[in-house]
Parts: sequence; C-alpha cells; structure tokens
Amino acid sequence: MLRTFLPHKSAGDTSVNSADAAASGGSLSYGNFNAVGDWIQYTVNVPSAGTYIVSSRVKKHPDRGTAQLYIDGIAQGNSVDQRQSSTNYTTVSFGEVTFASPGNKQFRLQITGKDPSSNSYTLANDTFSLTKIN
Repeated sequence: MLRTFLPHKSAGDTSVNSADAAASGGSLSYGNFNAVGDWIQYTVNVPSAGTYIVSSRVKKHPDRGTAQLYIDGIAQGNSVDQRQSSTNYTTVSFGEVTFASPGNKQFRLQITGKDPSSNSYTLANDTFSLTKIN
C-alpha cells in the first residue's frame, strides 16, 4: 500500500526504492538520514471513512533509526525503533486512527532519534496496512 514518497529534508540525505526479494512487490523504501527531524513521506489511499488500525511492515537492522508517524500532520501512536540486533522483517502498529473521509492521506515518518548502539538514522519501510475496525 505504499510506493509514492517524498524524501528527506536535510543535507546529505537520500531516499530510494531498492530491490529486495522479501519485500512486498520486491521493492523496499529506504530513507538514508543523518539527523533528528529528517523525514520521508508517503501518499496512502484510505478507501473509506472510518476507524482503522494502522501498521507498517519494516525491515529492522542493527543500524536503524527511530521514527514517529504523522498522518496529515498529526502524530500517531508511539515512535517506532527500527533497530534490532539481527536483520528481519516485522510489523509495527501505530494504533487506531479515525479518518473522516476517504482519499489520499500523507503518512510522514520523522526521525526522533536512534538507539545508542545504532550507527545511523536509516529507515527501511515495506508497506503500510489499514485494517478497518469501524
């Protein structure tokens, strides 16, 4: 459910879609960041108004950052640390979100920090999922 993105916002940052056989559709979105406040933004289509559980499939790694999800400028759930001692895919939840209307919404992941044992602020995102509950 994600493929369109607007990259980063500080000098030296890059963002790319990169081939990864384990990713949905065979491609993974990387944000190679260097500072707190950097971000990557995705356009996600919400099919109908209602309350959804919002989650994301991410690729955790020893050198990843921590990010807060903002939907149309509003913080959602807790910050998510993508750092893990081994590399693997996992699904993280951002909790329940109520959308008053359907359509394209801006999902921004903004760097809030990194684990002391991580050497970077990089994020690796596969998909966002919306599970309607109401």
